[in-house]
Amino acid sequence: MREVVERAWPDVISLGSFEELDPRELGDWLSKGSLRQGLIIGGAPCQGFTHLSILRQGFDDPRSGGIGKFAELVIQLAQLAPHIEWHAMLE
Repeated sequence: MREVVERAWPDVISLGSFEELDPRELGDWLSKGSLRQGLIIGGAPCQGFTHLSILRQGFDDPRSGGIGKFAELVIQLAQLAPHIEWHAMLE
């Protein structure tokens, strides 16, 4: 998904995987910038929810943990940089 976004919007500032972000560094970076709008895009694994899986463990599937982490990131960014109008999309 990252490649698609970067190709469609060449001026995008892509920070990579949220699992590799340091919240303090991110907060410092966001406070120094002139951003007014931010878009958070994520793609969570769907194996735990798909009807194609006979297991269908939903949130009990260990791969589904990214959904909660994504929500935490959205909340954290809003707290770190309240001057930015944040939008989020989980695909």
